[in-house]
Amino acid sequence: MKKIILTLFSVFVAAAFSLNAQTTLTGSTGAIPDNACPTLTSFTASMSESGLVGADWEISNVTIDISHTWDGDLSINLVSPSGTTLVLSEFNGSLNDNYTNTVFVDGATPITSGSAPFTGEFAPEGGTFADTFAGEEVNGTWSLAICDDAGGDLGTVNSWSITFYNGTTTSNGSVGAIPDNACPALTNFTATTANAGNLGSEWVIDNVTLDISHTWDGDLSLNLVSPSGTTLNLSEFNGSLNDNYTNTVFVDGGAPITSGSAPFTGEFEPQGGTFAATFGGEVVAGDWLLAVCDDAGGDVGTVNSWSITFAELTGEPPVIQCPADIVVSNDAGQCGAIVNFGDAVAIDPDGDLDTVVQISGLPTGSEFPVGVNVVEFRATDLAGNSSECSFTITVEDVDDPVIECLSEYTVELGTTGTYTLDPEELLASFSDNCGIVSYTIGGALIPEARSLATVFAGGNGGAAGGAVFFNVTAIEDITVTGFLTHLQGGGGIPFSMDIYTIVGGTYQGNEQNAAAWTLLGTATGDAQPDGTPSEAFLSSGVNLTGGTDYAMAIVLDANNAHRYTNGNGSNQNFANDDLSISLGAGQNTPFSSGTFSPRVWNGAINYEALISGGPQDALLECSDIGQVGISVTAVDAAGNSVTCNTLVTVQDTTAPIILCDGEPIVGDFLEEFEGSSAPAGWTTEVLVGAADWEFGSGDMPTGPDFPTNAAIFDDDAAGNGNVNASRLISPVYNLTGVAIADLSFDYANQEFLGDGTLQVEVFDGSAWQEVLFVEDDLADIQTANIDVLPYANANFQVRFNYDDEGGWSWGAGVDNFSLTYSAPSTTVQVVLDSNGLANYDASDLLLSVEEGCDYTVTVDVPGPVSGDLTTLFAGGNGGSPGGAIYFDVTAVEDVSLTALDMHTGETGAFTVEVYAIPDGTYIGNENNAGAWTLIATGSGDAQGAGTPSLATLDAAVSLTAGTTYGMALVLDADHGHDYTNGDGTNQNYATPELAFAGGSATNTPFSGTVFNPRVFNGRFYYDYIGVTAAENFDFDCSYLGVNNIEVTVTDNSGNVATCISAVEVIDVDDPILVCQDATVSLDENGMAEVLPEYFIDPVESFDNCGITITAVDVTDVTCADIGTPITVTVFVSDDSGNIASCQATMTVVDDMGPMLENCPEDMTVDPGAVDLFYEVPDYTADIVATDNCSDPVGAVTQDPPAGTLLPDGVYTVTFSATDDEGNVGTCSFELTVESVLGVTSNQLNAGVAIYPNPARNVMNIGNSTDIQLERAVIYDLNGRMIQSIDLSDMSAEASVNVAHLASGVYMVQLQAQDGQAIKRLVKE
Repeated sequence: MKKIILTLFSVFVAAAFSLNAQTTLTGSTGAIPDNACPTLTSFTASMSESGLVGADWEISNVTIDISHTWDGDLSINLVSPSGTTLVLSEFNGSLNDNYTNTVFVDGATPITSGSAPFTGEFAPEGGTFADTFAGEEVNGTWSLAICDDAGGDLGTVNSWSITFYNGTTTSNGSVGAIPDNACPALTNFTATTANAGNLGSEWVIDNVTLDISHTWDGDLSLNLVSPSGTTLNLSEFNGSLNDNYTNTVFVDGGAPITSGSAPFTGEFEPQGGTFAATFGGEVVAGDWLLAVCDDAGGDVGTVNSWSITFAELTGEPPVIQCPADIVVSNDAGQCGAIVNFGDAVAIDPDGDLDTVVQISGLPTGSEFPVGVNVVEFRATDLAGNSSECSFTITVEDVDDPVIECLSEYTVELGTTGTYTLDPEELLASFSDNCGIVSYTIGGALIPEARSLATVFAGGNGGAAGGAVFFNVTAIEDITVTGFLTHLQGGGGIPFSMDIYTIVGGTYQGNEQNAAAWTLLGTATGDAQPDGTPSEAFLSSGVNLTGGTDYAMAIVLDANNAHRYTNGNGSNQNFANDDLSISLGAGQNTPFSSGTFSPRVWNGAINYEALISGGPQDALLECSDIGQVGISVTAVDAAGNSVTCNTLVTVQDTTAPIILCDGEPIVGDFLEEFEGSSAPAGWTTEVLVGAADWEFGSGDMPTGPDFPTNAAIFDDDAAGNGNVNASRLISPVYNLTGVAIADLSFDYANQEFLGDGTLQVEVFDGSAWQEVLFVEDDLADIQTANIDVLPYANANFQVRFNYDDEGGWSWGAGVDNFSLTYSAPSTTVQVVLDSNGLANYDASDLLLSVEEGCDYTVTVDVPGPVSGDLTTLFAGGNGGSPGGAIYFDVTAVEDVSLTALDMHTGETGAFTVEVYAIPDGTYIGNENNAGAWTLIATGSGDAQGAGTPSLATLDAAVSLTAGTTYGMALVLDADHGHDYTNGDGTNQNYATPELAFAGGSATNTPFSGTVFNPRVFNGRFYYDYIGVTAAENFDFDCSYLGVNNIEVTVTDNSGNVATCISAVEVIDVDDPILVCQDATVSLDENGMAEVLPEYFIDPVESFDNCGITITAVDVTDVTCADIGTPITVTVFVSDDSGNIASCQATMTVVDDMGPMLENCPEDMTVDPGAVDLFYEVPDYTADIVATDNCSDPVGAVTQDPPAGTLLPDGVYTVTFSATDDEGNVGTCSFELTVESVLGVTSNQLNAGVAIYPNPARNVMNIGNSTDIQLERAVIYDLNGRMIQSIDLSDMSAEASVNVAHLASGVYMVQLQAQDGQAIKRLVKE
């Protein structure tokens, strides 16, 4: 079928129109001769086109209009130029009239079934046009041949025509100018078609033909857009700097346009695919668009003409069969597979098959990529009908990705408390034949090597080839990999040991039951010398299930013997978080008689335990701190996956960032953009286009570069024709209350042809404000310094906006961003309550904390602290049970001993007595029991040798700072000290609070041989007043004023940050002042200072921080104020200036007696040789009395008064004077009455006695001298004689009745011829 395109060209005409490729010939007309048959009258039409019916053309129709009065008389025929005749209608219509608009077409209603005037479409009566004229040349004269076979009728051929159709329709598109530099915006040129039907089933796009004038073809993008919007790229930026598209025809199956050259004259296949594949099934009717854009400036162009031609499909298409779908696996290591296949097979129902060709897909023998590959074939017949088929070649990727995880990796959470893992950072290597498309991160259980050891103390051992038994409980699932064991003898030879078990059982009772045991495996290794662990490895791990008990037996080979330790009840159990080992026994012959128990295996179980898995996503948080197992799964496009594991250590080594309330606010933020991505806290925002700010280089697209890495927007790299605008945004900074805020940064702006701006804005809390705008091309890197204080707020931010203004500019850059700010310090004001206290949480002193994990906030306050001092636990020597050890301790601070750790080889309950010599030393006192004082007794449960035994003291022992104490520790009779010989380097230990020195020992406390030097093995536990970290504390009056309080924030990882809070502690409570009336006494000068304290009630008056200042409005009084009540006002103040006042009544009194002067000095007088009494004289004449307020003073009196008789003795003589207020003033002296005795009197005083004294009824007088007594005279104390007794006939003793005397004191004068004696008698 020949395709003819009739195209009308018009320059700069915007109208579009459509042409059908058909030709209609109008024939001649005239009268029809009456009754002329069989002679035919011909009416002719000439065809100028050439071609054959059926091959190039088809007769679309023959249309006639004939007036006739009897249609049944007419024979109407079509005659070809070669003379072939086809009967159109033969004597149809009977007597009716005319053929009116009668159209003959193949396949229509038979004309014989019609009726005059036969309006409509009818099939020729003699056959079809196609069959009758097939193969005939259309060129020439075609005739409508008619005859009338009966008379009496008239007729005329009014009109007739014959239409030939070659099967195509061409629509011409609009034309016009192409806008310069407009991409990606497309300019549309429209062609409209009204053809009914769909592409692929009724029509095909035969071609798109265009003619374009343009000075740079490489700038053009040409596209065809269907009425439904489907787009096919015809040519994309081809032709480089050459001109024009001239008579360029796009057809399916043409040469690639990319291989052509301007002006692209000829046939080419669309660059983006085929018409058939792109538009198959779409409706033909509607507006088709030639969409064009120019992606660079400086060029001009015009669409001179363009058309789209549709070809109608006729006849039966071929039947085509493609090969069956093929499914293969990829070639090893390749992202594809080489596949061979055969051609499609086709037949044509019409018998005119032309070609069978592959129209898409790789040719046979090619390497097909992984995935579904479509191969299409098309079969075309000579009529242009075509059929297509396709089959798929599916290449399945069966290769897993290959990845290798890092064995260990460490991440830092920082102050955010989070870390998002990038899967690739955990990979040492990764690859895939087709590329990895995704990763997933999850938790993984990762084995970690661990060990649980018993002891290596030795002390006993078994025979070669013997066994040890013990029980193991697996707390978690573990895999045993080997053992450490203690062997007897020398090393250097290989050894082995068989490991037996009873799952869920115990060794106890099964030591001789060989059948109960199952061999787990054999461990081998090289024996080490006695005392050194020997390691043995299992050839494969043995799994123990968590929560399960296992009896274990280790049987050595015949050349090696176990070294073990006797059990003592305290050394038979060992455990960690994964497993436990308990009890133990030994045998010289495995599983036979002769079991030794308890015996403790010396060794260790080496095993692997699984570290718990991490989170099931990439986010690591504070709860993951420590070691977590992380799995990385790599997945390729085919879904093949592989997983590996990494042990990730999640750590937080970053101290919190804190700001104290009351701390000067200082900020200094510098960002130098040295990394390869946006710094932490910085973001970017693409506003227009796809390009964004880049990091990791200081190179600008042109001109000077930054000396170091910077943030750069490279508009040049973004490409021509792309409009770009993007922002670089800083973190948020809190500038609340700052007094200084300065912003600086380096910047560059490199424009091209006037395009490209850099704008800098800051956020003022409500809107963005421009602080810098750069639109000029800068020859050098510039530095901006901007005062941003006017914009300071809690959410201050900076952003850098780059806009290329639609042009193809060079770009801009920013570096060395610096923001500095400061604010004056303030104080936190704390008001004390009425008790002088203010309770505070330490966290209340903080304004902000940047810390993602949990943390505590503390301040240091005085408080009780526990400490300990350890000497050593080396042992090496020991004393007898009940023995003592001695040493000195010096209290550096006041401490209180609460407990002791002792080292004793014995076990069980024990006591220890603590003795001390305060401010002394043990040295030289080991055998001096009297020097020691028992100060406390401790008790506990002894653990045996090598393990500390805790003794808690029954009473805390206070040690005073600066004091050295000799100390002795005496154990009970069942326990002895394990100590260490002193060597000069191991005898002194100290903490900041306590010091230990020296040491000696005795087997018997405070006696016996002293062993010296000996060092106590142990530990002292004590309390002292130190500084403690408190989360809650009290401010009290001692804090009044401004205090710099150090606040400490400690996160859960132990990272510490401190800041200083300036806290002003304020007391605003006035004192509570209650006055009391007071009496003020005048002094010796008749004056008195009035003190405020006289009037302040000490019970009822109070101030939360204490009254520090007192005052009263009357400050002194004199004698003139006596007797008149005076109202006084008292004022008080505390240290904070809070004041109070009250009033009281003051009474002034003179309670001071007169002053007496010239009192005699103390004197001694003698009554005389024969007088028993001394008569007191009058001394008042020389006494002078004066008074502070009375003048004159009354008479001076004397006591005892003048004339009083006084016996021997000492007497006080008092003088008194009374003032006007009744105050008495006195002075006195001592008067000693003492008789001066001769020799006889002295002998009598020495040799004479009275008894009993006191006496009740009888007074006996004894005389041991040779002097004869003559008389005894009894006087009362007033000198009055009471009784006289004659003693002249007395010898050595005489009795005197004194029963009649009143109770009291009497003087007894014993007289002799030459002397006397005076005795005092007490009468009961």
